[in-house]
Amino acid sequence: MLPTHSIRRPEQKKKDGIGSLSSNGRAKHSMSTIISGHPLTFCVFLFFVVIGSFTFVWVSTTSHEEQVNVLRAEIVEKREATIASTTALLELQSSLAEAHSAFNEKVQQLSDTTFQLTLAQSSLKERATEVLSLKTQLSKAQEDSREAEKKLEELRAQEKLVESQKQELEKKLQELQRKLEEGGTTKKAPEVQRAADLSSKTPTNTQQQQDTSRLDPTDCREAVKASLKFAWDSYVAYAWGLDDLAPLSRSGRKWFNLGATIVDSIDTLYIMGLEDEYQKARDWIKNNLDNEQSHQESTFEITIRNLGGLLSIYELTKEKMFLDQAADLGERILKAFVSPTGYPEPKVDLKSRASSRNSVGRFVLAEVGTMQMEFLYLAYHTKNSTFAEKPMAVFKKLREMMPDDGLYPVYFDQGEGRKNNGGHMTLGAMADSFYEYELKLWLLTNKQYDGYRSMYEESSNGAIDKLVRESKAGHLFIEDVRNGRPQNRMEHLSCFSGGMFGLGSQEGAVSNPDKQLEVGAGLTETCFNSYKATKTGLGPEIFTFNENGEIIPGGQKYYILRPETVESLFVMWRLTHDQKYRDWGWLIFQAIEEYCRTPNGYSSVNNVDELPVKHDDVQHSFFMAETLKYLYLLFSPDDLIPLSDYVFNTEAHPLGIIRETSGTMPRDIHQHLMLF
Repeated sequence: MLPTHSIRRPEQKKKDGIGSLSSNGRAKHSMSTIISGHPLTFCVFLFFVVIGSFTFVWVSTTSHEEQVNVLRAEIVEKREATIASTTALLELQSSLAEAHSAFNEKVQQLSDTTFQLTLAQSSLKERATEVLSLKTQLSKAQEDSREAEKKLEELRAQEKLVESQKQELEKKLQELQRKLEEGGTTKKAPEVQRAADLSSKTPTNTQQQQDTSRLDPTDCREAVKASLKFAWDSYVAYAWGLDDLAPLSRSGRKWFNLGATIVDSIDTLYIMGLEDEYQKARDWIKNNLDNEQSHQESTFEITIRNLGGLLSIYELTKEKMFLDQAADLGERILKAFVSPTGYPEPKVDLKSRASSRNSVGRFVLAEVGTMQMEFLYLAYHTKNSTFAEKPMAVFKKLREMMPDDGLYPVYFDQGEGRKNNGGHMTLGAMADSFYEYELKLWLLTNKQYDGYRSMYEESSNGAIDKLVRESKAGHLFIEDVRNGRPQNRMEHLSCFSGGMFGLGSQEGAVSNPDKQLEVGAGLTETCFNSYKATKTGLGPEIFTFNENGEIIPGGQKYYILRPETVESLFVMWRLTHDQKYRDWGWLIFQAIEEYCRTPNGYSSVNNVDELPVKHDDVQHSFFMAETLKYLYLLFSPDDLIPLSDYVFNTEAHPLGIIRETSGTMPRDIHQHLMLF
């Protein structure tokens, strides 16, 4: 509804009409007054009105015509534009049709190309299959060729051996004929007579009767090298990257999952000059070795095998990559030192750095006392004393609690870490390498830190007084003592001690060198005789003595390719150059070749006194790391890894002697060592 003030009333319209002359309304006249009073004026007015109307009509008409013309022009223009657009649209439709046709052609071409590509791929797959087959055939041919080369090398070695034996037999035959012609008799040499006497009681390997004194050490060394290459090639073929080879099943075994055989054996490959094999091992360590393993394993074994192996190959090559790997592993192993006793826990997880105790709830002497060489060497060469602090503190603690006779029990209480009195004393399992490291720490530190030497002297003399015995037949041996009771037996693991006593006597570590050298020689001979006393010529894990004092295999008759006896043969050869040590080493090597070698590597023997032998399907990493290394060095010149420059850890890894005096040793390392 509109507002009332916006509506004009009729009376207002009348007042505002034509007759209004002014806005004040005082001079208004009606139309009738104008017509009646002024006719002429009205006519003029009317004339102008008519003329104005015609003018308006004309103007309006003219304006409308112009607008019509404009509209017509616009229509024409629009029509022309529409025609042009239609033409363009038709052209576009034509172009689109052509493009669609071209697209269809391209699709057809693509379809044809795809089909051809499919055919090509199928052909390529067939070619790839053919190439793979050819590669397989080539690989087998190469393997057959390598095997043939190995066989040829073996035959050559056997040919040399047979020729040597033939010459020796001819000489003996000539000598025998001469004696017969003279009507005389020939007395057997003591060694031959002893072997003959033993053979009448226990059948032995016939190879043990051979005279090896005339063998060329170079030929012996090359034969050992060929065996090492065979063992390595078998590992590469069937167990590459794993810890040990299982030669019978042609597979591998995981233990640490750290490629133990590679890391443990790489310095042996390097020492023997097997360049290709060494390079393969080096590349694996550089590109594949991963110390971050998430399972708990033996702190002791990882230290002596993997850490020792990395440090040794660094010593020989000075390649920093090996030292970096060793530092990473060493940092992880150090996490085993969490016990308030200061001793390392028996197991450690290299990933989480967690550690755990063993099932018996006690520390073991060898486990806590066989890390110090490796960590001291690592601390010195990385210039990081942290590696030395806790391991070296263990020896200080052990010296504080040293028994009067220098002999420690095997076990220590977990609580305060004190010795477990009335226990088991031995130089065998669970104790052996601790006594070895007493001496070797002194040698590694360039004989500057006498605290280790004095510990060794007390222990070695205590062992001679309390553990070294002689059987009725004159065999010197080291017995176990359990709760004060002698066990009348000797372990293969104790056979390292012959070399230890000999080395200590010649290096000036003891005040009774002649006595200790004599003991070392006697123990080494007994250990060799334990090999001679079996049907295979291999040494049992434990041997004992019959009522006549002669050696017989003990309850554990297996041989797991252990190195301790040949280790002592090597050391005693270097100290004395007595030919018998090489002769004995060659006989042991021959027995290993005859009874431990399988078509795919070397295997332990379950019973050394039983023929035919049965194998247990394990080629332990220490066979190449220790046993074959010591045999190779036994037949090598003294300047190859000279004892004046190197100290072997308990896994046969040579570490260079630290050429420092106590005054020049870095202070942060010196403070952790025992000067007195």
